[in-house]
Amino acid sequence: MTGEALTARSILAAALLFLVGCSGGSDPEPRWIHLAAAQGAREQLEASGVDTASGIRLVPEADALWMEADVERAAWSPKSRGTWKTRFPVLTDGILTPDSVALTSDEREFHAFRRGGINDENPPGTYGVAGGLILLRLAQDEEPPAHAHIRVRVAHRGGDDVAGRRFSGEGLTVWAGERLVIASEIPPSSVLRVATLVEPVLTRNPGPSRFHIELDGEVLLDHEQEAPRHGSAAWHELVLPAAGRASGRLTFEVTGPPAKTAFLAPIVGPRVPQRARERDQRPDLVLFVADTFRADNLACYGGLEGLTPELDRLASESLTFLQARSTSTYTLPAHAALFSSLYPHQTSADGLAHALPDAIDTIAERLRRSGYRTGAVTDAAVVSRAFGMQQGFESWDERRSDLDSTLERVRAFLASADGRPTFLFVHTYRVHSDYRVTPATRERLARELGIDITGDWDSCYGPFEAIGRRDGTPAEARPFLPPLRDLYHGGVADLDLWFGHFREDPLVAPLLERGFLVFTSDHGEAFLEHDNLLHGGEVWDELIRVPLLVRGPGLTPRHVDQPVSHVDVLPTLAQLAGLPTESLWQGTSLLALPARDRPIFSFSCSGTETTAAILDGRRKLIARADTERGVFVEPFRAFDLASDAAEGVDLASGDGAWPAELFRSLTRRSELLEPLEAAVPAALDEGQSEDLRELGYAGDE
Repeated sequence: MTGEALTARSILAAALLFLVGCSGGSDPEPRWIHLAAAQGAREQLEASGVDTASGIRLVPEADALWMEADVERAAWSPKSRGTWKTRFPVLTDGILTPDSVALTSDEREFHAFRRGGINDENPPGTYGVAGGLILLRLAQDEEPPAHAHIRVRVAHRGGDDVAGRRFSGEGLTVWAGERLVIASEIPPSSVLRVATLVEPVLTRNPGPSRFHIELDGEVLLDHEQEAPRHGSAAWHELVLPAAGRASGRLTFEVTGPPAKTAFLAPIVGPRVPQRARERDQRPDLVLFVADTFRADNLACYGGLEGLTPELDRLASESLTFLQARSTSTYTLPAHAALFSSLYPHQTSADGLAHALPDAIDTIAERLRRSGYRTGAVTDAAVVSRAFGMQQGFESWDERRSDLDSTLERVRAFLASADGRPTFLFVHTYRVHSDYRVTPATRERLARELGIDITGDWDSCYGPFEAIGRRDGTPAEARPFLPPLRDLYHGGVADLDLWFGHFREDPLVAPLLERGFLVFTSDHGEAFLEHDNLLHGGEVWDELIRVPLLVRGPGLTPRHVDQPVSHVDVLPTLAQLAGLPTESLWQGTSLLALPARDRPIFSFSCSGTETTAAILDGRRKLIARADTERGVFVEPFRAFDLASDAAEGVDLASGDGAWPAELFRSLTRRSELLEPLEAAVPAALDEGQSEDLRELGYAGDE
């Protein structure tokens, strides 16, 4: 029996002991009460929800939060002949649509235009939306009304979920000017752990919100919290006075200016988390995704010695899978597969128009149901609620930020541990374009490795923009390549330095010492190896070969040369947590790989006609896939990676029979092109769309 299999069985045995209640001592069995699942009585407070400075009114309804305001004629400005525009000063959860905007006036009736944008063909008296603008079509000699009213939906409220621009998860949405009362059990020696959330709805800062929690009239929390543009969260641990009570009434209240406010992950749990943690011996789990991180950044994957000393040290302590492949060449389909153990087209999240459907079960959902505390800190954009990535996370925090802020957000989540085993997902765009390098790293790389980085993104990428093509870049662009690749390596070195701080942090280090860390990337980055720049192109190895490291107690560090895939990550985490396997999963645990190689697959996911790769051992075939017909089609290209790692010699037309055999085996897997659930539109607002454009994502990339 291998060390990996023995470790997994030991973990499973410990988990079973916990589940059957095998505990020592006289402490009561630890319990966690999820208040978000409770039904409570909600009421609106008096004189609430009005921003006196702007006259904007907050209008809470059962399932949505609306803002309304009076709009005078001076607020409108001409956009084109017969069309007027105004910007409503609110921040929304999703794209403004005619269904989320209402324009009324006592002077005349207006109608929402629901078919495309406003243009000269629209009849007078219709309005529509474009980005953050509200557009009004009038007769050419007509002016906007002297007084009008605009109403905009700025947030949704649904069940036991919090859904904001930055924060999402399990919780109680209590808007400014509301009170919610919940009857709950109050076990002895228990505390209430909760995060107070506030996100602005106005484009200016109207002032702080006040959060108030009581138990049967006794004040537990009276907390004032500002609402910066990117929102804020504050975690609290509130001791619940026992006084012989077995149950009580918890009151959650928010007062202050209009804002999106909520209580995230409110859970009544044991007062001493460590004692509860000792009873559940299942390991903590950390999944770290460094976006756009090529495998050959690391020395053990053929990279430059000394570029990434911290990650090289991690690799020396880990199971290192040298032939790991992503399932796709860009972020969304790769993460969808990583979370679900399904290939991208099966998840329906195979393009930026679609989100991961709720019906697709993710690793976070499985761990949460089994008793894990689940939290995520991401750099937003594609890895966001807009694309359904938050499913299963009690605490989801998405925000484009620097690495120091990322660590602060991780620390805030870990500091509120409640005794349950933890699943933490961390995602960063630090290596993604536009590549940024600190002065200290520039100096170190020049001194130690002779890498002289003098430019920035604009100067290094500018020549490629001037040429005007990213895919199929012509030969005259190649002289501009070295400075751009050096700049990328500088960002890699900065991430590596920070990762060392991350591992050594006083809150993170114990988690990694007793638990398991999976480090990987969603895809690589191309530097004209096959006339492709950056990522999102065809399934060449510079885009789909990724680092994959697994470190944890009982795992003997070694290199594994067997081809593996991102679809293997979920089964691995499930095995470590003692969860059963599912027949739908396309992968297998990295700790229980079959003795023989099995084919793995990757997809470019670039529209209805994409490219697909099948890797069988060191033999690789690239073919086209027609997703509308659900078939793989010729012609194809074939490469022997054992002798041609750069994929420069196409063997498809050679004398060997294996390319045709591999293509036939690919055609027998047409189910990989069939979605298991109906596609769900991504819910992007204008700000999120701008974030994607800044990252270089357009169309299906």
